[in-house]
Amino acid sequence: MRRSVLSRSVAVGLLAAAVVLVAPGAAYAAPDCGALTPSASAATNTQAINGCLGGAGHTAVLRPGTFPVNGTLTVPSGASLVGDTTYPTIRLVPGTGTTALVRFVGSSARVGFLRLDAGNALAETCCSAVVLFEGTGTVNNLLDDAYVTGAPQVAGVYLLCVACAGNQMLRVDIYGNFYGVLFGPFNDAAHPNYLVSSSVHENRCDGVTFMNTDASLGRPGGYGVIDASYLWRNGRDCENGIPGAAVYSADNTAGGRITNTWMYDNCGNNLDIVESASFLIQGNVIVNPGFPVPGAAYYCTGTASVALVNVRDFTIVGNNVQNANSRTMARNHHDPNRFFNGNGRPLYSDLAGGANGIVGFLLASWRTGTPSQRNTIDGNTFIANCPAPCLGTGYFATRRTGYDAAGNWGASTTNYYTNNNPFGSNVGSTRGGGNWYAANNVCGNGSGAPCNVDDYQHSTAVNWARNDGFYFY
Repeated sequence: MRRSVLSRSVAVGLLAAAVVLVAPGAAYAAPDCGALTPSASAATNTQAINGCLGGAGHTAVLRPGTFPVNGTLTVPSGASLVGDTTYPTIRLVPGTGTTALVRFVGSSARVGFLRLDAGNALAETCCSAVVLFEGTGTVNNLLDDAYVTGAPQVAGVYLLCVACAGNQMLRVDIYGNFYGVLFGPFNDAAHPNYLVSSSVHENRCDGVTFMNTDASLGRPGGYGVIDASYLWRNGRDCENGIPGAAVYSADNTAGGRITNTWMYDNCGNNLDIVESASFLIQGNVIVNPGFPVPGAAYYCTGTASVALVNVRDFTIVGNNVQNANSRTMARNHHDPNRFFNGNGRPLYSDLAGGANGIVGFLLASWRTGTPSQRNTIDGNTFIANCPAPCLGTGYFATRRTGYDAAGNWGASTTNYYTNNNPFGSNVGSTRGGGNWYAANNVCGNGSGAPCNVDDYQHSTAVNWARNDGFYFY
């Protein structure tokens, strides 16, 4: 498991904006909110920007330069905090104890064309972030054309708002934080928030996290949308011994959408989702897991480019998933979850290549809990290829996939594989569990959709649905 991203119950509205005091009798000149120039005084900059955002015009336009600040900049409904094309820098100074550099608290506000640098000065709490979306009914805010950095112990962007929707990160570069983006746990599919045309890279742990569902605490789940973005070189140090991913989610039954996005060169698995439901994963390029991210080369391995464990009701369509990295051989990650062997059988014995095997796409079930079931896997390219002695398997389904927790199989439990292409892999696929591979069709060499390109390599004499004959652990 990752380091906790919500270590205690959060009451929305806990984070108060910092208050800047002016000495009695001190002269105060009203700023020109349409052309704010930086002061050497962090207190002066904080007071001027917050004064403009909270004033009649709700607008602060920053001129070029660096604006040190000593507290949170609070962006209310309808406000605008923007720079020019030079991307003025707002940098938090040490010793303030604040938990956010920029905080959205209303609706239809904008922050853009700025460099937002927390300066490694945020308080290290469960709820700290460079940019924080907070409150109830926080909708349709825009963070655009910005850089978000300087929080190596906490998050870059945290959507910690309740039943909020339409908040968008557009053309944002998020790097140099502990977590890149946290889709907080108080939103479901009816309340989507968006990361679009953005870059999330070189964050210490996971690039994007969809947080967990906990109905007992009123958390429907960490629903969010990633579209047309780039996620790379994340995960060098999650402080728990597990290499981080481009995208991670655990215990999230609200789901999410990941579309048209590149995930590559991350320290662990590129896409790593466990015990979750109802994700759409479509049209992505997901390649080269286990990349030796600088500063953690010894630590970066991965089980697969995509690893989905005990997941259900996913739609996985039209993705290009590849792994050619011998760093991800089983002997390097040691298969701590024992996905690749039955009980009492040698380690890695289900995996082509054994200890030297690598995998492109992994659908897995643990030995306990609800297995991976009811997932649709259609029209993907799955390629794993590496030189000997390494041996790549394009897609791999472990034992127990496709059944319910009691071991029953049926049309409502199985996973449906159609029209997938592993050609270019050393081995096309390995099919444990009880899944369905275009089994209503006669699939010969060269048959088209809905047949998987390698179906003809898996005999119906072993199993009518083209499984490989090993079902349970």
